[in-house]
Amino acid sequence: MKGQGQRGGWTLLEVMIVTTIIGIMALIAIPTWTAAKNRTVKELCKRNQNLIFEQMNIYCLEYNKRCTISTFPDLAAVRDKLVPLDGSPKYIKRRNVFSCPGNDDQEAQDDYRFVQDGYDIVGIECKIFEDHNE
Repeated sequence: MKGQGQRGGWTLLEVMIVTTIIGIMALIAIPTWTAAKNRTVKELCKRNQNLIFEQMNIYCLEYNKRCTISTFPDLAAVRDKLVPLDGSPKYIKRRNVFSCPGNDDQEAQDDYRFVQDGYDIVGIECKIFEDHNE
């Protein structure tokens, strides 16, 4: 039983210890969370690259064409052929696939470039973040 003159509460030392523990936990958690977020963005970027390239190949197979720069001179041509404006997506449903998830400007749809072997298009890579191409 407490005496009548004593009040319950935290001492300065207890508050400092709790604050220090919370600070240490934040120092550990924030870099881990940031690294996990960066890995997720990188994987989404790679997934977008693969999706665009796979759908380009499907388009070329359906129309008996080779996947070359004459079929797709740039990514705007890819968007026009793979994402119809009439709302009936046949290949790619969302136009934001053409934006790297790590780019803050999601309206800019020129985040990727072709990987070429002569005239043939052999892949897609991110031109915003080079480490997304590994």
